[in-house]
Amino acid sequence: MPALSSVAAIAAAGALSLPGGMRLGDHALAPVSCGVRETLWFDHYTAVLYAPSSEPAAAALLDPASAKVLEIQIVSSAFIPGEMPRKYRRALEERLDASAWNRVRAAYRLLQSGDSISIVYVPGEGVSLRHNGALVARAPDQTVIEAILAVWADGKPVPARLQATIARHPCPNKLAG
Repeated sequence: MPALSSVAAIAAAGALSLPGGMRLGDHALAPVSCGVRETLWFDHYTAVLYAPSSEPAAAALLDPASAKVLEIQIVSSAFIPGEMPRKYRRALEERLDASAWNRVRAAYRLLQSGDSISIVYVPGEGVSLRHNGALVARAPDQTVIEAILAVWADGKPVPARLQATIARHPCPNKLAG
């Protein structure tokens, strides 16, 4: 069964180096949840979620006044399907303009082991999606994030699912390597 496990072992082994925090303009963010998506013994990707440490992480993720960042590093692209899963594809198609959606779809198809993906939200600036540092798409507000979280929650209340996931996957005290 697929799982999202602790990234601490990979970070401790020196196989992964992630910043211990970041600033987006006036917004100071701390790592609030870390994990490795795995199936059996295959690691697919690592993920680190950053949010303001001044408020509960789950609340910050849903708050359009709070900055947030999701950093993903592809460990292995061996099991990435050729097309984005339908439920996420629909959520993005409905909220992005056609040009942005086509760029996201093209970037998804190019994902390889070692690639990085950043999803950044800054209040007043909107959401940006980057693949290996290159801007892929922008959205004016956080409705894209809300739609992705709703799909991810799979019919369960988003705040409760976020709180449970964040609690199960804390970050190690020091991420920077």
